[in-house]
Amino acid sequence: MMRIATRSIAIDTYRVLFFHLGPFCRLAGGWMACLLGCILVRMVPWPESIALVLLLITLACLAVFSAAFSVNWYRALLDEEPAPDLVPLTLGGRELRFLAYQSAIALVPGIPLLMLVMLLHADAWWAAALTIVHGGSLSLMPTLRLIAGFAFSIPATIAATVILPRLLIVLPAVAIEVPGPLLAPLWQQSRGNTASILYGWLACVLPPLGLWAVLSFELTGALGALAQPIVELIGYVCWFIALALSGGFLCQVYAQLTTGTASNSDTAALGRRVAAE
Repeated sequence: MMRIATRSIAIDTYRVLFFHLGPFCRLAGGWMACLLGCILVRMVPWPESIALVLLLITLACLAVFSAAFSVNWYRALLDEEPAPDLVPLTLGGRELRFLAYQSAIALVPGIPLLMLVMLLHADAWWAAALTIVHGGSLSLMPTLRLIAGFAFSIPATIAATVILPRLLIVLPAVAIEVPGPLLAPLWQQSRGNTASILYGWLACVLPPLGLWAVLSFELTGALGALAQPIVELIGYVCWFIALALSGGFLCQVYAQLTTGTASNSDTAALGRRVAAE
């Protein structure tokens, strides 16, 4: 069982992105331009129903564009094909297959987390269950619903947290179209590395998303009516940076697990390539 050197891989991941900003901009720029178009269209004062439809279309585009960018980024990092010199806007079966895997993996933590959020915002159930605190009688059914909901969603969230890191390792294999079964061999190879993969992945994903949260908080009050589209655009930029860092980390972990080569300090494959350049 190989141990993943999380710290060195995470550091190498940031270095890979820094030294490959050109390919990153070419791979992500076209999709971000399309999302900018979505923002501009939604700035028109549409009726509420049309505005909602446009928002849903934007979210669907974001999911598809993210998958398309990720496939090209993963393939460039794993040397399956070089990053193109022109802005690629390819969307075919490979990208849709990646989107299907990505969506299925997202549902693993998404469903119990959504259930937790719904329980926390079930105001009518909470009001009925807490009447006993204010001297009323116990409302049995709302209380049982809350207990049953938390009894399922909390263990499910913990289980999803344990499962998610090892599922994510499948994505590089999907991007480069590895033949045969994907999950079973990678699940076995990643045994004992759940915490390392999770912490390293979060170290790559959370900083750009945290930066967007801070900028959103600061700009919302300072820009007035212009805040929403500008904050949204910055959010897309930070999102694609997070995708690039996530992909860099997962590609290095995948390469390490499949080649059986341990990474010590600065010996990850992508780190060596960046250092050579």
